[in-house]
Amino acid sequence: MNKTFDIKRLGMLMRWELLTRWKYYVGATIGCIVGYSLFSLVMLNNSCGYDSIEVAKASYLTKEAVFSIPMVFCAFYAMASCIFDIMKTKNGRESFLMLPANKIEKYMSCFLMKFIGSLILLVFTLIGTDVIQLAFSFILDPGFHVSITLPVIKEWLDLPMFTHMREGDFIFLSFLVFAHSFCTLGGTLYRKMAPLLTFATGIFLFMVFGYIIAKLAGYGLLNFHISLYECNSYVAAAITCIFFLVLSAFNYWASYKIFTRMQVICNKWINI
Repeated sequence: MNKTFDIKRLGMLMRWELLTRWKYYVGATIGCIVGYSLFSLVMLNNSCGYDSIEVAKASYLTKEAVFSIPMVFCAFYAMASCIFDIMKTKNGRESFLMLPANKIEKYMSCFLMKFIGSLILLVFTLIGTDVIQLAFSFILDPGFHVSITLPVIKEWLDLPMFTHMREGDFIFLSFLVFAHSFCTLGGTLYRKMAPLLTFATGIFLFMVFGYIIAKLAGYGLLNFHISLYECNSYVAAAITCIFFLVLSAFNYWASYKIFTRMQVICNKWINI
């Protein structure tokens, strides 16, 4: 197989996965719609106690926006940890590995399908939930009808990290990139129950490194970072961002290297 990267082959791979896995994407979207709709209906029912319609609408939209933010992150990173779920079975691995494309094209097709697919899934989840809660509003609270799609999207875009970014926002965004790379690495390494095992691994590593950092701070070995932040917060933020981005690059590189070593017959739990 030609090792030259070809955009056309990449598009054909993504199309193949979409046609092969369309039931998975539809099922994931329906599951998100059901979960978000249940929350919306509970909040809609609780909005009946307000005396003012305007106050009730403002409170309802605020709760919707607040709930949607963690839902977006959870769905986004859960999809990242399912990057190679198409290779979960032996038939799936045979079909995917035998496709006429090189390794980087196959890896990028899975990566982009989960990345773009999660964004499309979230948009359809928001629209589907909006339709359901509008329909039920005629039953639960006649006269209280409000669309959540545009207000929730506006709340996302009005977040400080998108409007007036500070050094803390850059650190947070670089950490989000690191979290996505970690989920991608976990989804590549684990063959079964990748989201759950990736989450458990992340919690374990967080506890271990948290303990180590606490011990180092107790011995005063991290005082240089505090002094640096007090003298120049931008330099300290830049160092922290670079640290997370370097770790992210390593995770993505390790994920690709693990993928290149995947075989049709592999370990029951991990893809090595």
